[in-house]
Amino acid sequence: MATGIVVLWCCQVAAAPPPKAPAMPAPTATAVTTGPLPGQSFGDWGTRCFPVNSGAPCDMFQMLIDNRTKQRVMSVSIAYAPQRAQYLIQIAVPLEVGLRQGLVIQTQTYRSGRLGYRRCADACMVETTIDAAALAAMSRATGIGSIMVFDRTSHQISLRLSLNGFSAALAAMKALNEVRAH
Repeated sequence: MATGIVVLWCCQVAAAPPPKAPAMPAPTATAVTTGPLPGQSFGDWGTRCFPVNSGAPCDMFQMLIDNRTKQRVMSVSIAYAPQRAQYLIQIAVPLEVGLRQGLVIQTQTYRSGRLGYRRCADACMVETTIDAAALAAMSRATGIGSIMVFDRTSHQISLRLSLNGFSAALAAMKALNEVRAH
């Protein structure tokens, strides 16, 4: 059994609350991919829909789990609101991050500016819009990207972001939300 970080995606409609965020993982942790949980999978991404009356009830989702503690290290959720023709992104990272530094998304084909945290509870959350051009650039990337966070001493830590299945999950999630909007 490999130790380190596991990429999971989750597609449960009535999921339990997410586990509490752990302390920052060691930047040298190895990553392995596990099989999907129930739901529609696209490589390391999944889509899920919630039974809510919302303009964007479906999202695409990826979660990074620490093998040792089974705790969430990071999660990324992207949704599409067809009535506004707008994409929304939520990224959850551990509480121990440096709040002033924000985080940065980086792939072979895209690098965001610093994204500020909106709130912290069990994790610190970036919640913002993301434009279609940024997602198109991310869709062209292959392999592994990263979510770069900073600890309280401004030391950069890269969290693994798998792009395996990103493009297909993005197209499927957008189609699900467009169908539900009508």
